[in-house]
This record gives sequence, structure tokens and C-alpha cells, in this order.
Amino acid sequence: MGESNSSNMLLLLLVMAMATMTNVCAQGNPDGYNIKHNYSDALKKSILFFEGQRSGELPSSQRLKWRKDSALHDGDDVGVNLVGGYYDAGDNVKFNFPMAFSTTMLAWSVIEFSKLMDTELKYALEAVRWGTDYLLKCTTNPDLIHVQVGDPYEDHKCWERPEDMDTPRTTYSIRKDMPGSEVAAEMAAAMAATSIVYKNIDPVYSAKLLKRAIMVFEFADKYRGSYSDSLKEWVCPFYCDYSGYQDELIWAAAWLHRASGKRFYWNYVMSNNHYLGRISESRVNQSSSPFSTSELGLNKAPRSPFSKFREAEPGSHKSGGYGKYGVREPNGLYSGGGIFAEFGWDAKFAGINIFFSKMLMKGEEYYVDPFRSNANKFVCSILPESPSRSVEYSPGGLLFKPGGSNMQHSTALSFLLLIYARYLKHGSDIIHCGNNVSATSSRLIELARNQVDYILGSNPMKMSYMVGYGQKYPQRIHHRGSSLPSIDQHPNRIACSDGTPYYTTDESNRNPLIGAVIGGPDMNDVYADSRAQFVNSEPTTYINAPLVGLLAYFKARPVR
Repeated sequence: MGESNSSNMLLLLLVMAMATMTNVCAQGNPDGYNIKHNYSDALKKSILFFEGQRSGELPSSQRLKWRKDSALHDGDDVGVNLVGGYYDAGDNVKFNFPMAFSTTMLAWSVIEFSKLMDTELKYALEAVRWGTDYLLKCTTNPDLIHVQVGDPYEDHKCWERPEDMDTPRTTYSIRKDMPGSEVAAEMAAAMAATSIVYKNIDPVYSAKLLKRAIMVFEFADKYRGSYSDSLKEWVCPFYCDYSGYQDELIWAAAWLHRASGKRFYWNYVMSNNHYLGRISESRVNQSSSPFSTSELGLNKAPRSPFSKFREAEPGSHKSGGYGKYGVREPNGLYSGGGIFAEFGWDAKFAGINIFFSKMLMKGEEYYVDPFRSNANKFVCSILPESPSRSVEYSPGGLLFKPGGSNMQHSTALSFLLLIYARYLKHGSDIIHCGNNVSATSSRLIELARNQVDYILGSNPMKMSYMVGYGQKYPQRIHHRGSSLPSIDQHPNRIACSDGTPYYTTDESNRNPLIGAVIGGPDMNDVYADSRAQFVNSEPTTYINAPLVGLLAYFKARPVR
């Protein structure tokens, strides 16, 4: 009898635990982690992070003083001044594809939330312009666009400060016979978006950006092809394009339409939008096995303990594996519900649908129902309680997608939820996801806030995943400049292999990269705080860029 009662009690406890877990996932954030956050402080630090990622000659206004000038001869190998721009993450390579996307998202954050940024607007504008000043340097020749600086294999063999770099600063470019539509189009989108930001602040600069964006878009569209095919191992597996370049072309046209007001770009979108949600068979096949060992270049550059080769499932390491959700159609193309939740440096599907839905919400003249319908599908693919959800949530409520650097999904998709929620408020609409599940704008805002709060410390680890925010935050992030002694601390050069002890040590990083948001915990809400686990401990510009807009909004609305 006693054993029976014990078994019944154990079963009851198990059922209660499962019910609690279900409630946690349904809410996207458990009630037990509610903490009052200082969004203003987090906003300030999220923007400051970009100063730590700067390449080139630093201005006197530089606030992160441990960073110094670096890569002052970039572009010398091709006779072009390519000094400036951003390092994408914890290494010292300038990858234009993610850099341009980060700049686009920073610009979009300013466009939507500049009135809420107060004193931080000045620094947000500087962060945007640091990106586009560099993109202008990369696009002076209408027939040649520079898209990357730095040999990634040699760079990843070394653990050294950007100020000490002696690895090859090779320039990689696209041209007519070696196209790169996706990277060129994203660069065009970044410059078009920034032209909107500066239209009333610096009209001359704004006009220059728009003119250049138009030129670069024409190049991207006229000479179609993927830079993954043209530059091969020099961009893959680091920032391969797995979603095809069509989404970037439409994304760029969307921003050019908004920046210029020209109907031509709207017509372009409507003539090409059938590409949205469809990827070629060759790209999907790449998601399962894109490269052989020799194509990866591993024979050229043996792995070091800290080489940043993306070891997650190929095709899903950074922005999701499209083959995972795709459904093959008779025409050999793929489509699928999962792509409605795709948005990041590689895939622009959800961003395009949210972007154009605003037109219908605000009663503009164009008929954009297909975009709004897809935007609603995006919401239903993200909403924890939706029957068509295509993302996962950790027990603590963090949004999860396949692959590494997961926080990029949490910030980018939350940004879209917030943007769409504001559009929904305009029309007082409700999204219906089936099975009596519906969502209002307030629910979307709640879910976005839950993701932000998780990042700032409302999580099972009770730690902030933003360096320098809160009482507990990551101490050993995967970042060369942050982990090594600064020039002020150690004036003598630290050579390639001499930095290895600073990588392997259990000591905290010497220079806190204030505001950096890292890849984040695993699916079980556990974070090991290890440099070696770069999937979890490495910060990136495209994690922070959407977060800037989110924090600006919640700074103005701190109370739930």
C-alpha cells in the first residue's frame, strides 16, 4: 500500500513538473525569473559594443580605450583604401555580408526608435555611419566590389590582438564574371537604409549613400550569382549563402523603394517575390553536405585549438538549415513553413514580409496582402503556443533554432515581432494561428520583452548574457582583443602563437567588451563560460544590432 502511494505521488509530481514546463514554454519566459531591468543601461552598453569591434583608425571620441588603431593598410594589396569597418565577431576578419546586415539592422533600429534613444542616439548614429563609411570605400568602382578583407584561415590559426595582426590582409572581391548578388544586395540595403537615417541630419551624405546603393543594386541584379560559388572556400564555411541570393535582391529593392520612393523598386519586388520561400535544389543539397575537406581549405590551414570553423550542422551553423524545413515541390524547388521564421544575415524572408506589411497597415496604395499573410504565418511560426510553431524554446523560455550563435535568432526575430506589433496596433488586428490560438500586438510585445529579459538575466542561470550588464555575466568570451592584454597593459607585440596561453587560461578576459551579447546557453539553459565553446561564448555584431532597437523601445516602456 505504501509503495502504491509512493508511486502515485511520484507520478503526480512528474505530471505537475511537465505541466509547469508546458506553461513555461507557452509563456516564453517563466514567472519565477521576473526581474526589473535597467533597459537604459543595457541600451547604452549594446551600442558601446560596436566601438570594440571597430577596425581602422579610431577617433578621439573612442570610449573603449583599450582598443587601438588596427588594420591600417587594408586594401593596399589592390590599391584601394579599405581601412575601417567592423570585425564581425571574436576574430580579425572583415566579412562584408554580416557587416552589411548588422549595419542595415542598426539603421532600421534608428529609423523606428530614434525618438526613444535620447542621449544614446548620437552614438547609434556613429555606429551606423562607421559601417556605411566603409561600405562606400568598398564600392567606388561600379564593376568591382570588395566584400572581405583578411585571410580567414590564417587569421583563425592565430590568437592575437587586432592591433598586432601580421596575418595576410588579402582583399576578396566580386566582379561581372565572379558575381556575388547576395553580399552586394545586402550592402545596397545597408546604404539605402542609412540614407533614410541621415536624410534630415546630413542630406549630402544621405544622397551619396542612396546614389551608391542604386549603383550597387544594379550590379547585384545585372550580374546574378552567389559569392559562395565565386569565392568558394574564402567565404565558406564562414559565411556561406545557403538561402540563395534572391531574398537579398528583394530585400535591397524594398529598402531602395522606401529610401527613394520610386515605383520601379516596388514593381521589381512584385515581379520577383515568387522567389520568397523557395530555394533551389542545389542550395538545399548544400545544407546536408556543402563541402569536402579539401574544399574547406583544411589542407591549407590546419586547425588550431581556437580555429573558428563552423562545426555545427552545415547549412545551419548561423542562420538555420533550410533543408530542415523545406518541402520539395514537383518543379524541383523547395518551400516550407519553417522559412517564415527565417531572418538573419543569410535569410531575409521574414524581414521582407514584415517590412512590406506596414504599407497595408498604414493604408498605402499598394496591394500587399501576400506579404501580410506571410507576416502572420511568421508570427504563428514563432508564437510558443501556436500549433504551427517551427522554433523551439528552452525550459527557461529562450527561443531556439538549429545551429550555433543562437542569440542572433532571439534578437532578430524579437525585433520583427516588435515591429509587427507596432503595425498591428495601427490596425487593431488579431492574428489567428488555429486551434483557437490568437495573438494581439500586446502578446507579440510580451514575447519580445521576454526574450530581451532572458538575455539580461531573467533565466535559470540568473546571469546576464551581455558583458558588463548586471552582477553576473560572461567572463571568458571567445574574443581575441578582449582576452589578450591591451596595448596599454602590454606595449610589446604579442605574436600569433604567443597569444595561445590567454586563450587556454581559466582567468577572466583582461578587457571587458562592454555590451557584447554572446551566442548564449545551450538548449537546457546551461552556459559553461568557456572560450573554447565559441558557439556559445562568441559575440557578434548581428546579435547586438537588432537588440539596439528592442532596448530603445523597452527603455521607454519599462513596466510590463
